[in-house]
Amino acid sequence: MRFYPNRFSEGALIKTAAPLEIPGRMGFELVANTRKVAETVACFASASDPADQLPAAVVGADFEALPATSLDQVKSAFERLSPGSLAQASFRVRFK
Repeated sequence: MRFYPNRFSEGALIKTAAPLEIPGRMGFELVANTRKVAETVACFASASDPADQLPAAVVGADFEALPATSLDQVKSAFERLSPGSLAQASFRVRFK
């Protein structure tokens, strides 16, 4: 699921002087799945907005399940567009 950029943001650009809080003042909330299955939240950043060059399966519609079959597919698409300049980070959400 892509939750940023989304319909509540003006674009994908995040200025270094102003940290981004998600969801912050945007009109949505992040809720853990009800199946208690571990999930991964990943962030991919590049110097320019690659959305118009990414495959539709990777961009999808905000707040809807992506057609991509795996997070590796998403990562690979970003890597192809931003070789050597892609920043990425991720974390796992686990249930107790």
